[in-house]
Parts: sequence; C-alpha cells; structure tokens
Amino acid sequence: MCVSRAWRAAVQACPDIWAHIDLARGRRCRPSDAALARAAPRWHRLRSLSLAGVAGVGDAGLQTIAEHCPCLEALSLAHCTQFSDGGLTAQLSRMLLRPAAPDGSSAPLRRLDLSFTQISPKVSGLDHVVREVLFTQARNPGGPVLEELIVEGCPLLTHHGLRAIAEASVEAGRPLLAALRVLNLSQSAGARSDFVLFIERLQYSAPALQQLCLNGLCGAWGWSWNATPSSLPEGAAPPAFPALRVCQVAAKSNPDLAGMGTGATTVNDTCLTRLLSQSPLLEELDVSGCERLSPNCLALAVHPAAPLKHALLARSGACCDEAVAFLVDRFGPTLEAVDLSWGGSRINDAAAAALTRCPRLHTVGLAGTAVTTEGVRQLLVATDAHATAAAAAAAAAAAGPSSSRSGAMEGGSAASAPEEGPQAVGPSAAGEGSSAAGADVGPEERASAAGSPFAFEGDKVAVGGLGTEPTAADLPPLEGLEQTFAGGIEDRDDQDPAEAARVPQQPSGLEAEFEDTSFKGVCPPNIQPFGKLSPQLNLGLVKPSG
Repeated sequence: MCVSRAWRAAVQACPDIWAHIDLARGRRCRPSDAALARAAPRWHRLRSLSLAGVAGVGDAGLQTIAEHCPCLEALSLAHCTQFSDGGLTAQLSRMLLRPAAPDGSSAPLRRLDLSFTQISPKVSGLDHVVREVLFTQARNPGGPVLEELIVEGCPLLTHHGLRAIAEASVEAGRPLLAALRVLNLSQSAGARSDFVLFIERLQYSAPALQQLCLNGLCGAWGWSWNATPSSLPEGAAPPAFPALRVCQVAAKSNPDLAGMGTGATTVNDTCLTRLLSQSPLLEELDVSGCERLSPNCLALAVHPAAPLKHALLARSGACCDEAVAFLVDRFGPTLEAVDLSWGGSRINDAAAAALTRCPRLHTVGLAGTAVTTEGVRQLLVATDAHATAAAAAAAAAAAGPSSSRSGAMEGGSAASAPEEGPQAVGPSAAGEGSSAAGADVGPEERASAAGSPFAFEGDKVAVGGLGTEPTAADLPPLEGLEQTFAGGIEDRDDQDPAEAARVPQQPSGLEAEFEDTSFKGVCPPNIQPFGKLSPQLNLGLVKPSG
C-alpha cells in the first residue's frame, strides 16, 4: 500500500499505533529477518505479534523481536519452519523472564502459539522447546506467567514436558502452572502411541485452567490416563479444575468411514468424572467419538450446577435418547447447542421432543439419526414459540415497567405454552403470545430482540436422517416457515412440476431443507459442519443461526 511521506512519518512517530501487529501469511508483505531488524525499533509498545505462516523469519528475527519489544505478551509462531530449538528456546526464555513493570514499560510473554510448527531437529526440537518454556515461565521473579499454550497439530509432540512440570510441581509443593488458563494440544502427538495424561497432577499444577482442548490427541491410538490417582503433597486441596469452562476430549474422526468411524479412545466414565466432577463452571463439553462412555456418564461426570451450553455427543456412548432426556432435565435452561449426529436408531423423536423444552437452543446436529419429519417439525415449532415469547418479553421490558406487568398478566398463559410440550405450541399459540404482550413482533424483530438466540430471516435448516425421504405432505404448513425439499441420494430432476407447485413458498421465516445424507462421506456445500469437527463429515445440522 502506498501512502504519502507525511502520513508515513506521522505513523512512525506514534508508538501507540504499534500495539498489535499481524503479519500472518501476508500477500504483499513478506517479512524477513532483515525487514524485522528495520521495523522492530519502533515497536517498543508492541503487545501482540503474529508471525503465523511466515517463512522468512528465523532465529535472528526472533532475537530482534526479543531485544526491541519489551512489552510483548502474545506471540504466534504457528506454521513457522525456520526456527532451531536452541535459538527459539533462548529468545522465548528471555521474553518469559521479563519482570512486569507497574508503569507498563515491561511485561513477560503470557500467550504462546506453536501450532503446526516445525523446529529443527524435527524429532526432538519441539519437545525440548515446550519443556523449557514450561519450566522457564515458572522461574519468573513474579511467579508463573504463562497463561495460554497452544501446541496444536504437532505429530511428534510427547507428554514428557507436561509430565515433568507436573512432577516438579508436586516436589516443590506449589503449582508451577498457576497462571495457565488455556492448554490446547488438539490433533497433536499423532505419531505417538504412548501419550499419558496424569490427571490429578495436572489439576494440582494448573488449578486455574479454563480451557482443556485434547480433541484428536494421539491420533488413531488415543491418549491414555493414569488408572490410579497420582499422589499429591500432604495438605493439598482435592484435585480438580474448579475454573474449567471448556473440555474437549473428542476422539479423532476417521474420514474413510463416511463420518461414522473414529480413532481409538480411552475416555470412559471414570476418566470424565475425574476431569469434570468438581468443575461447576463448565460451559462446553465435547466427547464426540468417545464410544466407551455410558448413557449415564453425564449424570456421573458433569457438575449439577454447571451452566452447560454446548454438549457435543456425536458418535459417543452418550448419544442416546436417555442421555438427552437427562441433559434437558438438568441443563435445559442453559443449553444452546447439541450435536447428536450419527446416533442411529438410538436418537429418535423422543430426543427431539425433549429438546423442545430448551428455550435457548439454536443449534442441533441430527445427521445420521432416526428422527422423523414430525420430530423435526415439533422442534422447529417449539423454537419459533420460544423466540416469540423471548421477543415479546423484551419488547414489553423496553416499553416500561407498567406495560411489562400488564403484558405478563395478559400473556402469561401463552408464554408458558412451550413448557407443556409440542402439542401446545402451534403457530396460533405463538401468535396469541405476541398479541397478548401488546406488540406486533415480526421475524426481523424476533431476530434482533435481546435475549433471543434465534434469527428468523434467511436461515437454513438441514436435516439428514436414516428414515425415508420426506415429501411435502409430511410437513404441515407452518406460519413463517418456507419449505423446500432436496431429493436425498436420488436424482430429482424428473420431479413432477405439479408436485413441486404444491410446496408452499413464503418470503420470510425459517427455510427447512431436508436432505438424506446418511451415506455420504463428504459435507454437501449447503450444510455447515458443526463447530470445529472435521469438514469431511456430513453433520447435517438443524441450525436456526444466532
């Protein structure tokens, strides 16, 4: 980009502008060690730097950053390939040992991303760097400083560094990872079959951990855990992750089995209970592919007071109607996303009926299940009713306290209708709830109303099932619901135009798209995969976005 000399001089003279710099995979900007040597002297206020995917920066460039950026707190070296273990360790240690100055003139490195990084020597380089980072940050004059460590997608990673720091914490009698909030090892150690996680010692070493991401760890072999609880120092608090909010232990998916196969996993009820039973703040749980779990695992492992929002149970032992019923009974008021994909005959209309009682639900994965068109219809109707009630309540609250009390008295029966089951929440009931609140709430107002997790304009709903292909007659017309039907695995180019004309077309509301994708191994272009799961899997979501 070309700018005037006056503008360039003004930017160079203002150090506060250089607080956050992202040089990741720049098309026109190709950083090198020499380029950093020219620019870094102006970055003495730099707080975060991303060099992700930059191929021209090596040990010399990182040394320049360490010398001229005393306030650097976040560094991403993801996908970098030019670093050696000695040079990287030396500069990272220098950043981690910096004292935190009260005036902000100096700060230690707190967040480090080494995802998909290749460090020479390739076999042992990354392991050596991770071990040195963990021990060096604990020697900072102000105590442990590392808050976020991401080592994702590194197949040669081992458990030696993590095990060593955990054992050192026990020997020292204090947690050496006391500041750690995020630990992400997803998709790493794929070339190893001996990755062991010592649960209790990790809990003792990192008591403030909020995100534990181990999806696909150790690849097709699956990581293991200590069968016997580890010993801790005398007088130590019971092992737990009291601040944990995200726990991801999904097994690695196998794209060769059309979305229904997973790698090996050792995660069972005992492992999950030891990880989560004392985590009252848990919001997201991903156990996709953990086939050793029982339907009762959620009752055993998840803290009853946890505000669980996301439950990803696809292809796991907990993917069944009984587990869904318990999930809704205990966590229904807070649930926002549930993935039940590839549950087969264990997930049917009973699960869909239970989910109708979740007022904040906005994402459901039903691909490869036995849920029928009627079950989906009831779920969509309940979704519409919950959103209408939330929008009406928000409109009444915005109108003032007096109208809010009046609307509550007049619309109380209509607002409580969704709790009585799908039979009580037809389109007419939703309409009465809207008028009783004293406001005509349309689709756009419902989408933008505070507290409503649903958007009713331009949404798509995709459902993949194991049953027969739905027809227009299977789904009765609903107010504000546009119905279109894709022909599944059959060729529908010869569809009778008269039959297509009978499908009602309305300009607004949810768009329900039915596609039988049970036996396809790739994700169709009109279906969005769930969360961060493999894009090769067809998860066929029911997703009123929001």
